[in-house]
Amino acid sequence: MRAQRVYGSLRRSLGVIGVWVAALSSAGCGAEFDSISQVKQLRVLGVKKSSPYARPGDSVELEMMYHDGGSERARELEVMWLSGCENPPADLYELCLELLGPALSNPDAAGPPPETDPDAPRPPPETDPDEDASLNALFRGGVEAKLGRVSLGPGVALGFKRSFTLEVAEDIISKRPPPSDPRLTRYGLNYVFFAVCAGELHLDLDSGSFPVECLDKDGNRLGTEDFVVGYSAVYAYDKLTNNNPRISGFEVGGDRLPRDQYCVGSDCEVTEPDPKRKCEKADPRVQACADEDSDDCPKLSIRPLIDPRSVELDGVLTVSQGADVDEQMWLNYHSDRGKFTFDLSLVNDAQSGFKRDIETEFVAPEAKGPTQVWTVVRDNRGGAEWARFQICVE
Repeated sequence: MRAQRVYGSLRRSLGVIGVWVAALSSAGCGAEFDSISQVKQLRVLGVKKSSPYARPGDSVELEMMYHDGGSERARELEVMWLSGCENPPADLYELCLELLGPALSNPDAAGPPPETDPDAPRPPPETDPDEDASLNALFRGGVEAKLGRVSLGPGVALGFKRSFTLEVAEDIISKRPPPSDPRLTRYGLNYVFFAVCAGELHLDLDSGSFPVECLDKDGNRLGTEDFVVGYSAVYAYDKLTNNNPRISGFEVGGDRLPRDQYCVGSDCEVTEPDPKRKCEKADPRVQACADEDSDDCPKLSIRPLIDPRSVELDGVLTVSQGADVDEQMWLNYHSDRGKFTFDLSLVNDAQSGFKRDIETEFVAPEAKGPTQVWTVVRDNRGGAEWARFQICVE
């Protein structure tokens, strides 16, 4: 009973968060992340879904790639996910409050997670569940235990790991009004919100903006360099599918990079800043630049190898236009030091087709030592893949 009161209070409090979604544009990033190549602060580089196009009733795993470029040393990062926004009016994520508010504010919608749920948090002892302090203690308990998924009611859940499971409703498509144009394909839509904090995440129920704040050890709010907020859209179709792009390797300096010199997708762990990190013997090498402001810095060519077979038909446009239309695909480059001659490449165009010449050049910085390079490939239907390797600046 005590646990049910705590979860009911949490849902009521989250239900009065006001226009919090409006803060996303100022607090972090949206579905598509900016193309700034230099990772000089805490950044989310991408969100990958196990099924970019889901089926009703599917469980979709969302995984985040982020890097803390705002510090020379490792900092403890905290992650949060929030799901529960289904088919918002006009598909606008800004209007998710209309759907999340009632679901979160109804104390009788669901009790606590079942006792058999291994991710189920327990209410803190000796606290009053009606006080914000106990709600924050419950929330902090989920953060500190890094719980993968905590259900707060039908379709509404929190998560505190790098990955999160979205449970797509069986009626996500059928409960949505059919389109007025019969040529258009019916679909359902989920928005999943996330936050990454280089401090401590706390509930912020009275701010009138995003309901979670990021605080330093002294209780001061951290800004956008240390607190990233965003969202990812998951579309559901009865028949249409979409797979993630595939990265098959790299050519660096004209040579094929050995497979053990780079990671792809889930094999890429989130790396921490480490001033003691050393270059590896097999790392591609480039000479340090004498003056980064000059145009004569040493460069190293980079050519990602994207599998052309991972380009698929855009099923929605193919149906609506009555002809085969390929999906769009593009690639972003990022590094924690140095820069690129260009940091964005078009991989596939619906009109002109697949681009094999997507080479860029890494421009060496003045500082010597190991530099991490990320490539993130996306398609226009929510697919994504990333890879990472290391360059030695000497």
